Amino acid sequence: MRTILGLDFDGVIIDPIQPKIAIARKIGFHIEPHQTPAVILKKLMPESEYEKFKYFLYDDPETALNCSLMPGFTGFIKKIRENDVPYFIISRRKENFDIPVMLLQKHSLWPDYFNEKNLFFVAEKEDKNKKAVELGVTHYIDDDPKVLDKLTDVKHRILFDPLGVFNTSEYKVISSWDDLLTRRDFLLGF
Repeated sequence: MRTILGLDFDGVIIDPIQPKIAIARKIGFHIEPHQTPAVILKKLMPESEYEKFKYFLYDDPETALNCSLMPGFTGFIKKIRENDVPYFIISRRKENFDIPVMLLQKHSLWPDYFNEKNLFFVAEKEDKNKKAVELGVTHYIDDDPKVLDKLTDVKHRILFDPLGVFNTSEYKVISSWDDLLTRRDFLLGF
């Protein structure tokens, strides 16, 4: 079976930890790195404050473009491409698709590694599954176990957990891109 890789964007390719801490502080919350995953933040903030937080993180260019790449991602994507593994970003964004493209440009990944042919945005978690099926994705990497729960038609679901905050035995877990490269059994045909 040939590997076709699906990737989430925020928290998998883009490292939002420090911007999340800064934005939370800006709106009156003190959080630690281990509290930055969305499933944790939603429990720490009232919904109205979380919506404000998301605006700064995803839609305000001044703060949204401050994110760096996850350590090791550039080396990983180069290896994937060298091995002719098809790959796609399937990310949940309801609006403002320009910010992710600008981030990919900023980090020299657009248009050489990602472009209109392999970057897709969907509205809901369930829509990631539909798009993955359409693209033939065999392996999907996300930083949210609740999203992986919705990818019922993807055979290999991998949880990207660089902070070690999720206790799960249901999914294969990686802590970094280097971790994935050393555990090649996760990506068949690679």
